[in-house]
Amino acid sequence: MNKDQFNKALFSLLVAAVGFSLIFGGIFFHFWGQMAITALVLTSLAFFFRNDDIRRQLAISKEQLPYIIALGLLSGVFLYFIFMIGNDLANHFISFGKAGIGGIYGFGNNMDPRMIAFLLLFIIGPGEEIFWRGYLQKTFVRHYGRLGVLFGVLAYAGVHLASGNPMLLLAAFSAGLFWALLYHYYKNLWVNIISHAFWDLIAFVVFPFS
Repeated sequence: MNKDQFNKALFSLLVAAVGFSLIFGGIFFHFWGQMAITALVLTSLAFFFRNDDIRRQLAISKEQLPYIIALGLLSGVFLYFIFMIGNDLANHFISFGKAGIGGIYGFGNNMDPRMIAFLLLFIIGPGEEIFWRGYLQKTFVRHYGRLGVLFGVLAYAGVHLASGNPMLLLAAFSAGLFWALLYHYYKNLWVNIISHAFWDLIAFVVFPFS
């Protein structure tokens, strides 16, 4: 692939790392607000560097829509149940599991749940999938082949290191791996967007784990 495009992807990843470091290292006004701003910045970079490609990925026909919505919702529910099992295991077998999971929710528990739901559904979930899967993972796969899927997962999990929370890092790796494989297999960005946004809604607003 074009080396210039790969370098732009690395620059975008650096911006993501800085953005997440600011989120976890010094929350200036509100966790979810900063998450939304970071998602908007990263989405803008994806469109700026690969505008035509991102737009092609977001183009769907009416015939595809019911299938895409169903697959996205079902995959989001499936991932939630995987995390439910993981949550029970962590609480029973990992000494810092319960505290770590509680710490994840502690980042942004002082905002109106309706506002959190709005940000997750319409900005954070879609923005993260456009950037991490539709742009970064696709760029890495073009450069490294199938190994690029793993590199994309490691990048997604890696930016969460700034949180200092091992449970959040594990959760980011697990969810990132799931969405990376979902995107690699179906190659449909809308499936990922719906899956991610719906999972976010369930896990952080409707039925949180802590």
